[in-house]
Amino acid sequence: KPHSILNRTLSELDGEYAGWIEFLGRHKTLVESGLADSPNATVRRKYSWLKNYHNAVIDENIANLEPGAMTEDGAPWETLFRGLRIEA
Repeated sequence: KPHSILNRTLSELDGEYAGWIEFLGRHKTLVESGLADSPNATVRRKYSWLKNYHNAVIDENIANLEPGAMTEDGAPWETLFRGLRIEA
């Protein structure tokens, strides 16, 4: 499965979505920084691949959500996941 690394992280957190969401947020920040700050084109291409991979994992999770799924805090999961997409 092409998106197994970030998804495997969720299983390593024993299905703890809060920790996984936090991890995805840190991953997003790392990739955005790499895309913005790397002067090397080869390294930027690698960050671009990571961006596409990250967004594919996010999109896969959005596609698999139950309609209207909410977090324990009452926020829509879809909104939370969309905020984790890398748009840079």
